[in-house]
Amino acid sequence: MSLILFGHPLSSYCQKVLIALHESGADFSFRHIDLSAYFERLLARPSVIRVLDEAKPWLHWFPFADRIPARFR
Repeated sequence: MSLILFGHPLSSYCQKVLIALHESGADFSFRHIDLSAYFERLLARPSVIRVLDEAKPWLHWFPFADRIPARFR
């Protein structure tokens, strides 16, 4: 029976586990977790909405301001 690793490729914690599994030669499969539903719930929180609203006047100083999605501008 092989291991199943549920994770996100950009997570540093998952990267550490992946390194350990590859190093040990363990038989495993990687399942990508979609975080978009969590992200949408996070954006609905009043505290996150307030932080995004307070950051809007300074977004033009951000080096990649043209890449910020329109809903955050």
